[in-house]
Amino acid sequence: MNRRAGKFFAVIILALALVFCFSVTAFADDTGDPITIDVGDELSFSGVLDSEGTHVTYEFSLPHSGEVWPTIEFTSKILHYEITNTDEDWRYLSGNPTTSPSIYSFGIPFEAGNYKIEIYSAKNDPGTFNFLLGYVPSKESYDQPNSTIVQARELPTLPLNKEITGFYSKRYRVDYFKFELEKAGKFQVKFGKEENDVFYCGLRLLDENEEVLSPSSYMYNNPKVIGDDTPWTLDLKPGIYYLEYSDQSTPKHEGSYHFTAKFTAATRTFKYDNDDISDAKKRTAIKVNKTVKDQIAVNDLQDYYKISIPKDGDYVLTVTCSKDNAWPFDISSMQKANGSSVRGEYSNTVSKRKKEFIYKGLPKGTYYLRFLDSSYYKSLTGPYSFVMKPAPPISGYKPVAGKKKLTAKWPKGTGNGYQVQIALNKKFTSGKKSATITKVGTTQKVFKSLKAKKTYYVRVRNYVKYSGSSTKYYSDWGPITSVKTKG
Repeated sequence: MNRRAGKFFAVIILALALVFCFSVTAFADDTGDPITIDVGDELSFSGVLDSEGTHVTYEFSLPHSGEVWPTIEFTSKILHYEITNTDEDWRYLSGNPTTSPSIYSFGIPFEAGNYKIEIYSAKNDPGTFNFLLGYVPSKESYDQPNSTIVQARELPTLPLNKEITGFYSKRYRVDYFKFELEKAGKFQVKFGKEENDVFYCGLRLLDENEEVLSPSSYMYNNPKVIGDDTPWTLDLKPGIYYLEYSDQSTPKHEGSYHFTAKFTAATRTFKYDNDDISDAKKRTAIKVNKTVKDQIAVNDLQDYYKISIPKDGDYVLTVTCSKDNAWPFDISSMQKANGSSVRGEYSNTVSKRKKEFIYKGLPKGTYYLRFLDSSYYKSLTGPYSFVMKPAPPISGYKPVAGKKKLTAKWPKGTGNGYQVQIALNKKFTSGKKSATITKVGTTQKVFKSLKAKKTYYVRVRNYVKYSGSSTKYYSDWGPITSVKTKG
C-alpha cells in the first residue's frame, strides 16, 4: 500500500467510528457455502482472483440510508466490480479500474437494504484485492424505507413545526412523509436553506384514502434560488396525510434534503362537521349579531349554517375572507327549511377582504347559509368569518313644515316601496296617519289638513314584496323626527 492510500484508510477508519455495524456474508462460487463475517465498525474484505475469471460475491446490509465510500486495492491489470441489491434488479455502482488504489472522492447514496458486491477479473489476469467500504449514515427522519405510500402507512407520523430530513438514493427519487392533523388549519412546507440543498422538486398531498388533494406543484426547494421564501400551503381539515416529495431535477439530486412541515390551527366557532345541509339541520340555529369563524379546506369545500331570523325585516350579511378578492362562497342565496332559495342583493364592497350582502324584507324563520369554493384549482380556500345583522333603517330624513301641512322627505332606499307615518305623540297612538308609497323612486309624501301650530312626529320604513305574493315585508322603522306645523 502506498503512502497516499495509507493516509486515506486512516481517515476512513476514524470516520467509521460513528457509523452502524455491518454484517457481511461471503460466498465462494465453487462451494456456495456462506461464511458470515462480523466486521464491527468497518466493512473490508480481501480475496484472490484466479486465472479462470471466477466471480467472488459478498453480501452486506445497510440498517439506514446513507453514503457509501468505496476504496479498492488490487494487483490484477483490470478489476471488475458491481454492487446491486440482492434481488439483482438494480445496479447501484460498477467500475473497471486499471489503477490501484481506486478511491471514490464522493459518497454514493444508498437506501437501507441488502446488497451484493461481485468482483472478478478477466481470464489469465489473476491477482489479489482488498475492498473497503466506508459508510456514513444519513440523518433521515425515517429509519425505514418510505419510497412508497404503502411503506409510509406503516411508519409513525412525523412531528409538525420541526425540520424533516429526507434522502434520495441512486434508485429512489420520491419519498412519502406521514403527518396527522388533529385540528383544521393551514399546512405548509417551508424549504431548507442549505447551500448544497438545492434541486427542482415536485410536491403533492394525499389523504388517508390516497386521494390527491392538490395538483402537482413543481418548484425549486430553496428560496436562495427562487428569491422567494413563500411556503407551499394547503388548507386542510383534520386527518392523516401523506406528503409526496419527489426529485424533478436534471441531473438528479442525490443525498439529503430538508424541509419543515408547519401547521397553524384555524379558529373555528364550531368544531362539528357542517359540510352538508343535513349536518346543519341537526344543530342549534345561529342567532343574528353572532360572529362565526371557520375555514374552507381543499378537502372540505363547503360549509352549511343554520340561521335564525327573529322577525321580518332587512338584514345584512357581512363576510370577511383571508385573501384579497377571494370569495370562497356561494353566498348570493340562502335556503329556507323547505329548500327554496332566498336571493340576496349585493350591497357593498367594504374592502378587498370584506363584503356585505343585503337581504330585503326577509321573513321571520329558519334559513341555511352555504359557503363554497367552486374554483377549479381549489384556490379560494382559507379562514373566513361572517355575521348576520338587522339592516340599518332608513335615516337622514327631515320633514318640512307648511300651513296645516307637512312634507316628509327621505333618501332613496331599496325594495319595492315605503310606509310613512305621522302622529301627535312619539308612541304614534294619537292623531296617527299612514301612507304607502308603491314606487321606490318616490321619496316624499305631503300630509294635509293637519292641526295648526302642532308638533308632529314622523317615521319611515321600506318594504319588499316577492313575486307571486301580495305580502309586504317591512324593515325596522327609521329614527323618529318631529316638525311643528304653521298656523
